[in-house]
Amino acid sequence: MAKAEQAKETRVKIKLPVLPGEPETVDVTVNGKMYRIKRGETVEVPSVVKEVLEQAGKL
Repeated sequence: MAKAEQAKETRVKIKLPVLPGEPETVDVTVNGKMYRIKRGETVEVPSVVKEVLEQAGKL
């Protein structure tokens, strides 16, 4: 299995902070797949989604 496939399969728990004036959800698209993440709730996402959110300064 390729390293990218392993990273995609690894899932992690995240919780986006609720911020005044910010939308209730955050959309992340990775390789054509969209994830809609609700702020203030703990959710499980592929590790690559967490990386995208960290790079965007959302997490």
